[in-house]
Amino acid sequence: MTEPTLAGFFSSGGKAAKFPTIGTTIKGTITQIHPPEPQTDIKTRQPIPGKTQVRIELSTNQRDPDIDNDDGNRTLYVRGWMTGAIGQALRKAGATQPQQGATLSLTYIGDGTPTQPGFDGPKQYIAEYTPPNGTANFFNPTSETPPAGIDPETWNSMPEEAKKAIRSLKGAKVIDNDPPPF
Repeated sequence: MTEPTLAGFFSSGGKAAKFPTIGTTIKGTITQIHPPEPQTDIKTRQPIPGKTQVRIELSTNQRDPDIDNDDGNRTLYVRGWMTGAIGQALRKAGATQPQQGATLSLTYIGDGTPTQPGFDGPKQYIAEYTPPNGTANFFNPTSETPPAGIDPETWNSMPEEAKKAIRSLKGAKVIDNDPPPF
């Protein structure tokens, strides 16, 4: 899990990921994972004792034409069946928890049995998880994970020559918390 940052606290985050119909898939690169937080009761808007959720923010290629300047960022509110689907995908990938830079795909595959009269059954999902290649380390020249300070989408769009130049900075002296020299 990532630690909350001041910038993350004040950012609006992404639009909530929606799964309106069976077959809807949301796929993207994980940009932030928030610590577990209480779920909220839909009717009372109060926290539900003993029930938690985790927000995972994804950078996707999805754009909603009804939202001005939609940047494609989507937030998954992971709870219920979604938790099991992502957990199974993590185990299949040999991971114990999601990581920034990984790719996560979630597909709505059907509805479970309603737990209360008048409610829809819980949505059921399948997930795929691809861990980031290596670790995000600025001085690791063999890593295909973006170096610290470069988002995955930018890194993937860079020409190989630019990546090689950045990798060649291995061993460059970084003073205090100065940003990488690019």
